[in-house]
Amino acid sequence: GKKPVKWKKIVAKELTSAGGSMSLKALRKDCVAEVMAHPSHGDRKRAELTEEFDREMPRFKRFLVDGGKVSFAPEGEAEYLRSEWDVALEEKARFALSGSNRKQAEAQASRDALVARLIEQLDHFARTWLAESVSRSGPSLIIANAARMQRGASLVVPFGSSASLLGGPASDVDLAVLLALPMEEQRRFVEALARWHFARPLDAVEATPVPLARVPICNLRHDASGLAVDVSVGNTVAIDNTLLIRTYMELDEQARQLCALVKAWAKARRLSSTRHGTPSSYAWVLLAICHLQSCEPPVLPCLQSPEFAAAAAMRPRPDGMAGSCWVENTAQTHDGHCVSYAFCGSAAVARSLWAPEAAATLAGGGHRLAELLLGFFGTAAHLANGAEASPSYLAACASAGGLRPLSSCRCFDFGRAQHFAIEDPLEPHRDLGGMVTSATLATLQGEIARARDLLVAALPTHGETSGSAT
Repeated sequence: GKKPVKWKKIVAKELTSAGGSMSLKALRKDCVAEVMAHPSHGDRKRAELTEEFDREMPRFKRFLVDGGKVSFAPEGEAEYLRSEWDVALEEKARFALSGSNRKQAEAQASRDALVARLIEQLDHFARTWLAESVSRSGPSLIIANAARMQRGASLVVPFGSSASLLGGPASDVDLAVLLALPMEEQRRFVEALARWHFARPLDAVEATPVPLARVPICNLRHDASGLAVDVSVGNTVAIDNTLLIRTYMELDEQARQLCALVKAWAKARRLSSTRHGTPSSYAWVLLAICHLQSCEPPVLPCLQSPEFAAAAAMRPRPDGMAGSCWVENTAQTHDGHCVSYAFCGSAAVARSLWAPEAAATLAGGGHRLAELLLGFFGTAAHLANGAEASPSYLAACASAGGLRPLSSCRCFDFGRAQHFAIEDPLEPHRDLGGMVTSATLATLQGEIARARDLLVAALPTHGETSGSAT
């Protein structure tokens, strides 16, 4: 027989992602589309599913239908979140006991192998392109990149969420080609890459250059595998940034889980689009790190503290780049700023020198993670409410170990309003919340308050002092 459709769960999911209320027509359309997209029900007709939805919907006591609008009944949303939380904990425990999910592991291994082949082909292309540049611009580019060419290591390295332990199986992959090229040559490079013919198994790759972006890139898509890749040139600051975030994630597994939850929440609530006036997912991760630095006792240290310098300088850098684990760099960013920074890029070194009082953060299980998430929304509310919540406006500064008065942070800009300031740890002149307007700030405030209320209702007990910022 046909596998039954879990209409109640699907309706609750759609309502939650829409803010708790939808028109019946829109809800019916979205729920049916969700079912048809599932492999177990892909052969069923839309009309049949629509009829089944209309038949099942009145049976669910968790929802109210009033004047063509559907919403959660009182306590219904909290009940849904609580049940989802219990399922998540159960799945987490089952995964830990079974050791691994074979199907997911196989898919990831296949994807990793494809990315490795892509890196090999991009490395070959980069070396060929550089050699051919002599006929156009003389030997200057080869001379500027001679040291990199002679190292023997690949000229292509991954960065971004896929390399920082925060990417999922479907995440896009970011690759940087380690060539020192002026902006005009970077544009030529991505345009030439888009014309290049990849070898099997990547011969079906579709390439689209974006030479006029702030960072020129070439988008690569491999439809057979679903792999999407952005290739850029240089971008050493982004590579260093990836190592910094990865080191934070390696320090504490629940820090990684919290950041993954925050990213998922921001995406589900449509709060991670800079184009639409909300912070990027990277900015939300930085805010989560700031919260964990601000907890009492702290869950994470500040890796940019000089206390780690001597020990980290004795170890080689773990990502294959030249240098030690005490990463020091002075570079010019794509927007023309000169930045200098230093940080510890080794979780082992940081762990040996930094001994938090609450070393048992890993032992708290799912409820400890829930408390950290609840505390995060408290920190986010503190930042979003600005002068209403503290004597002065605040900024999230991971480079300084948490929330700080905005006027003392290097991202402070006296000439404009900064509603939700998040300082970039390696490019401190950048306010990663600078796109937030007064209108989108109100949306953030409402969504943060809503998330806190739902968590408070869903958790059987919660300690405001556990995982809360000071």
